[in-house]
Amino acid sequence: MAAHAECSVAVSSFVSCQDACASSTVPLSAEAAPFTPRDSSDADKQFSRCYAKLRGLRPQSAQLREQLNLQFDKLLSENYNKTFNPDITIRPEDVCTLLKHASSLVLFNQEHLVIKFCQLVHHLLNQLKVIMNELTLDVLMNYVTCALKKCSAWTHSDILLALSTIVYGNGPQCHQHLENLLSENGVLLQYSSPSQPDLDLQRISLNCMANICLRIPGQPPLDDQYRAVCFRGFLKTLQTPKPANADELFYCMVLQSALKGLQCCLSGGKWKFGGGEELGSVLAILKQMMFHGSPGVSFEWPSVLYPAPLPQYEGPSSTRQPETPKPPETPKNNKKRKSRGKGKKNSTEESKDADEDVDGEEKMNKQEALKERHAGETENTAQPSSQSLYPSWKQTSSDSEISDPEGGTQSKLRYISQKQF
Repeated sequence: MAAHAECSVAVSSFVSCQDACASSTVPLSAEAAPFTPRDSSDADKQFSRCYAKLRGLRPQSAQLREQLNLQFDKLLSENYNKTFNPDITIRPEDVCTLLKHASSLVLFNQEHLVIKFCQLVHHLLNQLKVIMNELTLDVLMNYVTCALKKCSAWTHSDILLALSTIVYGNGPQCHQHLENLLSENGVLLQYSSPSQPDLDLQRISLNCMANICLRIPGQPPLDDQYRAVCFRGFLKTLQTPKPANADELFYCMVLQSALKGLQCCLSGGKWKFGGGEELGSVLAILKQMMFHGSPGVSFEWPSVLYPAPLPQYEGPSSTRQPETPKPPETPKNNKKRKSRGKGKKNSTEESKDADEDVDGEEKMNKQEALKERHAGETENTAQPSSQSLYPSWKQTSSDSEISDPEGGTQSKLRYISQKQF
């Protein structure tokens, strides 16, 4: 009976718990915020506790390494994203103070702690959207650039991740460190080179260069010298074919980082862009990227593509009217008539000249009428044949109408008849 009573109590408690859960259920939706196990105020409290602990540590403190490991793990375990926790009230100056003090405690020979500190820099600056002051920026830049030189290669991926977060929008303020990063033997140029076998390291280096070129409104643009170096690095990466043993996903991520960097270069303000050869290379590689991954596209693209001087929208083609061929000019009879007699001109000669003038005007009126008729015929013909190039009046008229006009013959007859009488 006792066992039966215990079972009935357990079942009743289970049913009551189910009823309580059913009464407090919330319908799921795509707009619902993800589940957060802790209250937003807990993140502030956790940060305050870790901040006080780290501020109390000194390089000569006992169990320094263990305390740093513990406090870094606590800070990394919290979610400081204000999208999910809008009530977070952590001040940016407290974040800067914590990072500056922690950088003085982590030595470069403790590479595991170096990695955790770089992860913490990326975690806090990225989620809290902290705008650093100049002192914090200089301290963190000095730390990560020295870590790239002194730490082993296996730590460089996390160090570069922290570097990309530090230089985000702060490229012009980091000009004293860019010489070491973007020189001919700089770390970023070595890791972002297409010959880099580690694609993930190449991707992070390209992200660093893109964030250096990124310009926030109100800030001065990056120096043309460093922007040109980054631009050539992005363009070279995009022009290099995919390695034979490279993973397709990692290779596409590298291309995406290079395209992002190219966009930051071109939208970072005015600068002295290269010649026409570089412009043609950019246009060619952008056209190639438009069809990257498309099935069935396997032909080779040109390395240089120049813009064509064509209108953006081609209008309707206007039909040109054929030009009206000019009729050949009729030869003018400029020969002077010889007088058959000697002496001065008499009255009959004067009347002959007057008749010739009248006949010449009639001849010109006739030719103009023929030309107008010919012009109307050629307008109705789209493509005139070789025969139609000659005026119709010339094809049908006799040679006498051209070489020996009627007026000249009639005047000659009148002259002879008058002379006989």
